[in-house]
Amino acid sequence: MAPMILALMGRIQATTMPNKRVHSQGGVALITVLLIVALLTALVYHLMVHQSLVIAKSNQVFAHDRAISYALGGETFARQILYSDWEEPASRAHDSLLESWAQSLEPLELDEAGYLELAIVDLSSRFNLNSLAGEAAELNLTRLKRLFAALNVEPEYADKWRDWVDGDSTIAGFGAEDSDYLSSEPPHRTANQPARHVSEFRLMKNIDTETYLTVLPHITVLPSKELHININTADAVTLQSVTDTMLPSKAQSLVGAERNYTSRQAFLEEYPEINKKHDLDAIGVYSEFFEVQVRIEINGGRVELTSLIYRDSQTGEMTTLNRDYSKRFAGRQFEDDAKTDS
Repeated sequence: MAPMILALMGRIQATTMPNKRVHSQGGVALITVLLIVALLTALVYHLMVHQSLVIAKSNQVFAHDRAISYALGGETFARQILYSDWEEPASRAHDSLLESWAQSLEPLELDEAGYLELAIVDLSSRFNLNSLAGEAAELNLTRLKRLFAALNVEPEYADKWRDWVDGDSTIAGFGAEDSDYLSSEPPHRTANQPARHVSEFRLMKNIDTETYLTVLPHITVLPSKELHININTADAVTLQSVTDTMLPSKAQSLVGAERNYTSRQAFLEEYPEINKKHDLDAIGVYSEFFEVQVRIEINGGRVELTSLIYRDSQTGEMTTLNRDYSKRFAGRQFEDDAKTDS
């Protein structure tokens, strides 16, 4: 009996031991499978999130490129307006605020829930700061001082600007040269050459933001060392700056009337007191440099483009001299937004 019992216990032990190993191995395999599934799930989730970010980023890039294309299209449209104005024999020799290019355009609605707004500004209506680097620098220095005086700005800034654009290191009047700027923070030098952008005016010594913003609507920087003011488009203070014979009251009355002088002689018939040759050389009735401002707003995104356009007065050929995507557009439709954002 005893041998039979021992033999039976041995058989039971032999059959149960392998089952324990099988159950143990099955548990490990199950845990391994669950771990692999978890890792794959995390990997798939990461890939999906990454793909969503790539798609969103691509859509944003495409939308921005599309807005830039619209902006460039707006610039092309403005160039066509200016060329059409030159093509008209009646308006080829003169430019005024009564012509089509100077009229306010209603914002154009785009197909993609957005707007295009366009404005053309005659830069010959402003004082060219680079004229202080030309042959008539002394005369134009005096004119710039008159402009600043009309704006209640210290005339010494005109001396500083003269030193900024002239080619020497000699301090003129109340000006400033490298020795003054190298002690600034951060230290820098004067350009000693014609300016490339009107923002260089902000780099002059001791000029503050309020002064800069006061003079900004009346000044420009052109790739020319001459001063050419269009009497049909200039404002009162700019007209006053040209000559000391233009009284403020006359300048205001001139600006308040509809100006459409077709020649300089026609203007002199009404204002004979402007009879000095050097003053006559600084005025005219046509314009060659224009600033085209375009603003695009699509699906909450915004692109603003400011282009400097040169129109040859003899051939009508249009040339884009530079493009600036950083300047704010002061348009009618988005004027409140611009004030809020600034």
